[in-house]
Amino acid sequence: MKNIFSIFIILFLIQSCKDKECEPTSVNPSIHLVTTVGSFWLYDWYSIDSLGNEKILRTDSTYIAGDTVINGKTYIVKKVDGFNNNRVNYLRDSVGFVVNTKGEILWNKNSTGVFRTSNESQINLEWSMTSLTSTIIVPAGTFNTIERTTKACNNNGQPLTPCDTCQEEQTYFSERIGVVFEQTAYIGNFDCSYLEGRLRKYFIQ
Repeated sequence: MKNIFSIFIILFLIQSCKDKECEPTSVNPSIHLVTTVGSFWLYDWYSIDSLGNEKILRTDSTYIAGDTVINGKTYIVKKVDGFNNNRVNYLRDSVGFVVNTKGEILWNKNSTGVFRTSNESQINLEWSMTSLTSTIIVPAGTFNTIERTTKACNNNGQPLTPCDTCQEEQTYFSERIGVVFEQTAYIGNFDCSYLEGRLRKYFIQ
């Protein structure tokens, strides 16, 4: 009787999964966005010309000032004090992604490939994860990171700069740390120079 009862239970579970089309569920890991108030980062910014010559321009500071609730969801308040470029970013850790208040994905640790596109005036922008296992060295140390590439192209197919048809910039994010390296440039810059921000010092509260 005991064996018959056990078989009945097994058959019931199998049938229940069949009826509900049971499938293994996977939970994507957190991207471990730093959220603690008082955490800060210092970035040295360099200007680099087409020959590779670099010149230090300034040091920017970034820190976690607190959190806030927007549309029922909690976002960290991340303030940037930069040279003529002070701003506030509202970010949220969303199961392997970092998103802003618009729901736009900023980082994706789950897979490589294009994750967002945008058309701004005559420029088409494309964000993609190009590596989930990059190692990068900056003044603050050596970090295991994920790599994001931002690509800008003219919609009319014309070269964006004298040096490239499209302009590509790389940024690197390390879990439990944050951004450790960033490239940026003015869209359509004529001298082909660009800027690099390199993490020099950080403190995680």
